[in-house]
Amino acid sequence: METHDASAHKISDFLSRAELHQLEGLYHGFLRLVDAEEQMIVVLPIASTEIPFQNTTDTVTDIVIALHRPKQNFSERDRLVLNLLRPHLLQAYKNASVFSQMQQELTQLHRMKEQLGMITLSINGNVQTMTQKAWAMLTHYFQDSWTQGFHLPELLQHWVKYQISSTRNDVTQLHPPLQIAQETKCLIVRLICDRPQEQYVLMLEEQPSNWFSPKVLEMLGLTKREAEVLFWGANDKSTKEIASILGCREKTVEKHFEHIYEKFGVQTRMAATMKALSNLGIIHSINSQI
Repeated sequence: METHDASAHKISDFLSRAELHQLEGLYHGFLRLVDAEEQMIVVLPIASTEIPFQNTTDTVTDIVIALHRPKQNFSERDRLVLNLLRPHLLQAYKNASVFSQMQQELTQLHRMKEQLGMITLSINGNVQTMTQKAWAMLTHYFQDSWTQGFHLPELLQHWVKYQISSTRNDVTQLHPPLQIAQETKCLIVRLICDRPQEQYVLMLEEQPSNWFSPKVLEMLGLTKREAEVLFWGANDKSTKEIASILGCREKTVEKHFEHIYEKFGVQTRMAATMKALSNLGIIHSINSQI
């Protein structure tokens, strides 16, 4: 320990047998109990920057390998063999440390993936892997149009095919994500191109459904009342129902719709709704392919 000589050393290099037997701690408290009259050790110096082993947070600096014999002394040939083995033992430890870290990182990656809504697709758009979170999201948002097989729902398939076809010539082109609202939450789907792996990745995320509200519709140039009228119209409410909700006359509702049509350059409620969704970047891609 003082000279930092990590090669093989024996107790008999330092103490005679009589001197050893006088040591209360080393001999009577340890060696004699394990029937060892001689010990030879070799040290594997592990730099403080090396990877800790066996999930410990403490940094390993040295590993001591100790050999014991009950009577016969270790020979110089034994010392030579242990010294020759030393670099191989050191490399074996390093390999095991790296492998242990890789296993831990892989386990963490799998755990993270399962917490994410992730779907990997082949270069042709076929499903390769799907996390449980992604499966649950598709089941919730496409329960009426998805047979829960190992494929994408039809709407999502069309969207993905369009995205793939539009990015083949320009991998830097960015498209707005697909957004699907349901009740109080909204599913957001993003497509990521992984050219080196020749695959695509779908990232599914759930957010509060505040992307389509009267407040948001006002950002498109509508007045507060026009935004409220269009919001309820997009939610399949009739003119009579909208008038009742807003506390106004049916003719007033129709007048607001006329102003909306004029601003959006459309002629029907459906067209106005689609125009609003398109301007918000919600169905731009799907609308384009249709």
